[in-house]
Amino acid sequence: MEEKKQQLEFAGENQRRSFVEILKRRSCVRCALRIIGFKEVYLYRMTSYKDLLLPFLKDMSSLAYDNSGHIFSAEGAVGPHLCQLCMGILQYCDTCQLGDRLAEVLKNTQYQRSDYKLKVKFPRYLTLTQYHVVYEISLAFPSLFNYLHRLDKQMIPGKDIFKWIMAPFINKRSGLPVNLKGEFFLCVAFEYPPEIELVSVCFYG
Repeated sequence: MEEKKQQLEFAGENQRRSFVEILKRRSCVRCALRIIGFKEVYLYRMTSYKDLLLPFLKDMSSLAYDNSGHIFSAEGAVGPHLCQLCMGILQYCDTCQLGDRLAEVLKNTQYQRSDYKLKVKFPRYLTLTQYHVVYEISLAFPSLFNYLHRLDKQMIPGKDIFKWIMAPFINKRSGLPVNLKGEFFLCVAFEYPPEIELVSVCFYG
């Protein structure tokens, strides 16, 4: 995984404030970044967000984070909270054995192929949750309303972030590169509760 500079460069105070407010609403760092439109892939492939979050901890007194930047309540909760914007899919996808499972599916298929295309399906309700959080913040902070209203065109879909994070894992373990125009599809769907289901491995000729 890529580890670069541990500092976010915001386009302005509205973007910074929105980032903090999204985190306060039980969002993982990856979802907060994608909602406000950060397109730097390395940010989503980071294995720890501890240093990245240090400048913002004073603004988030009700929350605490573990070394990887996953959310813990500072008010007595025993374990981590799942991000309400991705239900843990983006939050933990690179810390489980999902990459190994997907690579194994690719290696075991009988299709002749030299690459693959990754297709991902997220639960539809997560899109509604995403817009609800943005709307909630805009009501609480009217000064952010115009900025948040324009975010719709900047938000990065969760399934795109999943591909950015997981493609290197799958490539390394399967020996097959991702091809955006590939004809061999590895299809992955997430349902509610957020359990992973390998929907299909299919070939389009």
